Amino acid sequence: MTREVSGAEAEAMGWFEGPPYTVAEHVFDEDDRKACEPSSEL
Repeated sequence: MTREVSGAEAEAMGWFEGPPYTVAEHVFDEDDRKACEPSSEL
C-alpha cells in the first residue's frame, strides 16, 4: 500500500525536520536508469 502526501502535509507532519529525517531519501543517477521499471499503479 502506498500513500502520496503533498509537500504541505509532509511539512505539517514534521517529515522534513532533521537530521535525522523521517523520510528516507533514495538517489539514483543515469547509470541506474537501466534498473528502473515503469509502475503499473499510475
